[in-house]
Amino acid sequence: MQSRVKNTITDSNPNMSILNRLSILIALALAFAACHDDTFGDDNEDYTDLVCWSEPDLRPSNLKTDFIPTSPMIFRMGEKYSFCYRLFKPQGYEESEQPLPLIIYLHGLDQRGSDNIAQMNYCVNYFMSYADYPAFVVYPQCPEDAYWGLKKRPKSFSPNNMELSPKHSYMDYGICQLIVDLEKNYPIDPQRIYIAGHSMGGIGTLDFIASHPGIFAAALSFCGTINPERFSTDHEVPLFMLHNADDDIITVEGSRQTYRRLLYLGSEVVYHEGASGGHICWQDYVKTPDMLAWLMSHSLSSRFGDANNDNNDDNAN
Repeated sequence: MQSRVKNTITDSNPNMSILNRLSILIALALAFAACHDDTFGDDNEDYTDLVCWSEPDLRPSNLKTDFIPTSPMIFRMGEKYSFCYRLFKPQGYEESEQPLPLIIYLHGLDQRGSDNIAQMNYCVNYFMSYADYPAFVVYPQCPEDAYWGLKKRPKSFSPNNMELSPKHSYMDYGICQLIVDLEKNYPIDPQRIYIAGHSMGGIGTLDFIASHPGIFAAALSFCGTINPERFSTDHEVPLFMLHNADDDIITVEGSRQTYRRLLYLGSEVVYHEGASGGHICWQDYVKTPDMLAWLMSHSLSSRFGDANNDNNDDNAN
């Protein structure tokens, strides 16, 4: 005997016209899409009035830092928004005669959350391993209800289908304000602030340097993507990109087209493409300090000249 699951939309009324049935199905599809469009936050919300501050993350699970020499922290933006981060402070920074660089590392989609641990899964030791390149390193954790910088998760990772003027979420303002907070509390060189990230963090890195070119001295993007038309000058943020040709999660075309665009504009760009390896494209490059040396060889003054000394933060007030 054949069993049949009843379709409550089309079977409940055998006399319902095909047109009416189709109208109902379309309405349900639109309602589902509206509830699952990965929009983060209120389109009309103004984040610039939020009072922001850092405080220690005192949860017992996050005070065990044997496996990583970092301090667990929480960054609050008013009473509504917050995100976790870990801060690495280079040894002997208190005695340093010169301010030190700051590196912000953005993780991938699967590390979102609030445990203040998951964001430490990839690449993090690389930035803390070389005494010849001392820097403060911050590892923010994007909340599950947000995306790095963008108001919406891209519907397509194809560069030509990505937005030219995307709206931004509270995490865009939050990361900029976190930089301001760290500069107030530690000897950080405002001329040498860098950003890096992989996957969702690679997308976030490219978005941040397109949106805030006056903050960052250089950037590393691993398997990221962006609409390359967002870059338009010959002094864009110097960029080092990695991507594998067989990446089946984020198309390699984003990195390829960004590379060609920046070359055309005359901006500094380095791009290495692997033939295989899928979405993990950085493993060989974190075995030596060469990529870190490239990153730290850059400063805002080398790109803009001394005129930028009083204007390193274009939108962080």
